[in-house]
Amino acid sequence: MVLHALLISIQSAIDIANHIIAEKGFRKPSTYRETFEILYEEKLISKKLSDELSDLAGF
Repeated sequence: MVLHALLISIQSAIDIANHIIAEKGFRKPSTYRETFEILYEEKLISKKLSDELSDLAGF
């Protein structure tokens, strides 16, 4: 049950990030991991958060 909740949380973060990227017209990510790198490049999230979310996206 905990694993399922974690997977849902990760997918939700990816979905939200992709929505922000599309809304703002940022470049399109080629991987889930790259989604959070784009948010960092655009100064919407910190490097630490980008790295942590990118690692989770690879999970």
